[in-house]
Amino acid sequence: MELSEGYRRPTRRHISTIVEEYGTAPIKDLRPYHIQSDLAKLPANPARARRKAWRLLCAFALASRFIAEDPSDATKAPKAPKTDGHEPWSVEEIAAFRDHWPIEDPRRLAFELTYWTGARISDACRLTLGMVGKGDGVLTFTQKKTKGKAHVPWTCAMQPFADLETHGYLMACIEAQRPGMALIVTIHGKPRSEKALGNWMAESARLAGVQKSAHGLRKSRLIQLAENGAPALAMMAWSGHKTLDEVQHYIIAAERKRAILGTEQDQNPVNKVGPTRKKS
Repeated sequence: MELSEGYRRPTRRHISTIVEEYGTAPIKDLRPYHIQSDLAKLPANPARARRKAWRLLCAFALASRFIAEDPSDATKAPKAPKTDGHEPWSVEEIAAFRDHWPIEDPRRLAFELTYWTGARISDACRLTLGMVGKGDGVLTFTQKKTKGKAHVPWTCAMQPFADLETHGYLMACIEAQRPGMALIVTIHGKPRSEKALGNWMAESARLAGVQKSAHGLRKSRLIQLAENGAPALAMMAWSGHKTLDEVQHYIIAAERKRAILGTEQDQNPVNKVGPTRKKS
């Protein structure tokens, strides 16, 4: 079982706990109900991580012929509670961040890059100008989590659903700061790690009065694309999602919102007789 870097540390901790609590018991006597009893002590998400640790230990014991059968096969991981995950940033929160951090500040570049690309933090910290195709002007990168590719417009002609405001801010940041090949770096010019970038951007948001993480910007980008009428395939290409189901709920939510706003505008007499506001 190959683990990503993000899972290795907590898995090691769980293995250490198992060894500390049960290390004196002979592994040949280990039964599924022993493991299940251990999992029952923990909340759902930690229990799922603990079971993964048990699975690794049992796989090692089986390969080493300490046991003839894997007792973890008969165990079940508790279902993780359903959550909405990281909250997307609102229009007001995005404006507050921009008002606080000027174009010349590296924090602003990190923000605009993450928001425009909709990249996960694990990918945003690795983005470079070298990933922009010279022929097509598209930023293309392989995602660390899924290994799938994402295709983000950069210098190519923009589709009508593109967020030109954010693209303009991003290009202004790059023009003002003149970064090297890597786009998000430390004051010493070194690329930031995934963890360091996440903490740095969370701190930057707090200083701007926003209590959100950079992870929420990915959802904000998908919401913006859906509300601007981006086709599902375009959203999947931009965000690197592999299936239609992963973007469909954004599209449905945007369609419902447009339906309600359209109804309100039709029924509001002020909109019918009042002056028309010019778009800025």
